[in-house]
Amino acid sequence: MVEKIIAEYRPIEISPHVTKELTELMTAEAHKYGMDSLPESE
Repeated sequence: MVEKIIAEYRPIEISPHVTKELTELMTAEAHKYGMDSLPESE
């Protein structure tokens, strides 16, 4: 059952504008906690 759910999963599409804003927000939060950058994404 779990394998079927995972196999059928399709991520939602997010506009490049929203992706950019989220990345900027997450980067700022990471800097607050001592991280130089975010981990590489897929």
